[in-house]
Formats: sequence, C-alpha cells, structure tokens
Amino acid sequence: MRCPPISEFFRPPSGLTGWPWTVETPQLPPTRRDGSLWPRISIVTPSYNQGQFIEETIRSVLLQGYPDIEYIIVDGGSTDCSVDIIHKYEDALSFWVSEKDAGQSDAINKGLRRATGSIVNWLNSDDFLAPGALRKIAEAFGGEDETLGVVVGIGHKLDANHNIFYSPLPERIDRESLLGWVDGWNFMQPACFFRKSLWDNRGPIRTDLHYCMDYAFWLKISKEYEFKILKEDIAFINSHPAAKTVAERKRLFAEIAIVLASEPEGFPIARRLAMDLADGKMVPDLDPSVGVLIKKIQLKLAQRVKNALHGLRSKRGLG
Repeated sequence: MRCPPISEFFRPPSGLTGWPWTVETPQLPPTRRDGSLWPRISIVTPSYNQGQFIEETIRSVLLQGYPDIEYIIVDGGSTDCSVDIIHKYEDALSFWVSEKDAGQSDAINKGLRRATGSIVNWLNSDDFLAPGALRKIAEAFGGEDETLGVVVGIGHKLDANHNIFYSPLPERIDRESLLGWVDGWNFMQPACFFRKSLWDNRGPIRTDLHYCMDYAFWLKISKEYEFKILKEDIAFINSHPAAKTVAERKRLFAEIAIVLASEPEGFPIARRLAMDLADGKMVPDLDPSVGVLIKKIQLKLAQRVKNALHGLRSKRGLG
C-alpha cells in the first residue's frame, strides 16, 4: 500500500502544525533509480490507552510518502479515545484490531506474524517517525545480503515541550557493546529496523518480559546478525511520566539484570546492577550525557576549590 498524500487526510486538531500535522514527506517514485521496486516495510504499533499521542504516531507513518508500506495497529482494548482515532485512519491501514491481549510483547508478536514486508519494526503509540525515515532505512539496507540483519538510526527523546534532550547512537553495535547497555552503549528502539526473515528465524519477542523485551531480542540476534549504524534522524520518543521506562525505572533495570544474568558474559554486569538496586543506590541512567554533565560540574567545583585554596595560601604567604 502506498502512503497517501496529506490532502487525503483528516485535518489535524486545532493548533497543531509542522510534522506530521501540516507537513508531509514528498511522495517517492514507485521504483528506485536502478528500476527496482522499493522493499515493502511493515510497521506494527502496539497500543493501549495512548490517545494523547497515537494520532501523531499514525500520521508520522502514513505521511512518509513511501510507495510500499504495510501499517498494522494492535490495540489492547483501549478505553480512552484511541479506538476513535484509529477509526479515522482505518482506510489507510493494512490491518488493525482492538482486543484484550497479554501485554505489549504479545501485541508486537501478533502484528509481526501478520507482517509481509521484508523490513519490519514496531513503533509504540507514544513515539513517531522522522520525515523521510522509511526511505533512509530502505536505502541503508540496499542490496546487502542477509547477514546485515539490523539498521539502527538516530532516535531522539523529547520532553513535554517537544525539545530534544537525548539522542544516543553508539559508534558500533555488536554483542560486546550490547552487554554494556546500562553503561551508555544504548540506542532508541523506534530507530531500529530489522529484516522480517530475522524475526521469523529468531523470534518471537519474549512475552515474559515487560520492560526490556527489545534489549533481550537484540542480544539474542547479535550472535548471528550484523548491526549497521545509520547516522540519520529516524524516530522521536515522547518521554512522559506515564511511560513504563520512566514510571517504573527500577523495574526496568531489575529486568535488564535478569536478562544479563542469563548471558555468560553478562553475569558480572547483572550482579553489579542487582547489588546497586538492593543497596538502594540510584540506578544507572541510560543517558550518558547526564554522567558527562555531572563530571563537568565536579571538575568545575574541584577547580573552584583549588583556586580558593591557592588564594588562601597566597594570603598566608605560603606560596
């Protein structure tokens, strides 16, 4: 299914402008420069009571101008306005359902089982794609062989005013770097696309995990597949108090520790993380810029103390 032009869409809610409300990605031609068809890309959105954000999510997918998109929404039986919003766009959706499920991982797996694209991803209903993201992803995969399983671009975390405050992208992504996830070697899930054949061979997403099911999946596939870095804007993540990774941060890190403990190389990291949680220490921050900022403050304070001591010594004639 091609992405429809903005002229075929409902008007955005009053006062909302820019991407993806009044701006669209220009329509791509049906074939690439070499005459080949664009690969089909399937996006699955798991959703539950995210009416505040889901319309932004939907529009960011459908306004990509991409020639072959398959968009699937799996709603867990929302009781807010989510279903009404999904109804507005159902003619442009490949499939959608609203029914009780066993949680986010279950919804993702339901959608991926239906997906027919060669490239897939899931996009949570409080996140949204950047303009032109699907074209960049398709070009990044290009004609690469099946050993290239994953392409990871830049995902930006946004505050309540849509200001970017965190944009991680490691210099490399492999099994070793993934084991250092809590030490700053992390990236944003919505910016991570992978081959459908990879999920067919190594899926599904673990339904016994509720916070780091994506991380467990990446660790698993990193044993066999290559991750490619794409230094392009791909997705945005709305950081808000109701988000699981914000509201239940300690549970997130506890679950990461469980996943790491099952990996032979990951046990020492898991033990350190578990002990920190048990001792009531502040859990590590996935944003390395926080640590950098603290270090800068510490260095400035140290310099001020040094200068003050030097001044005191000079006044006392101590040189």
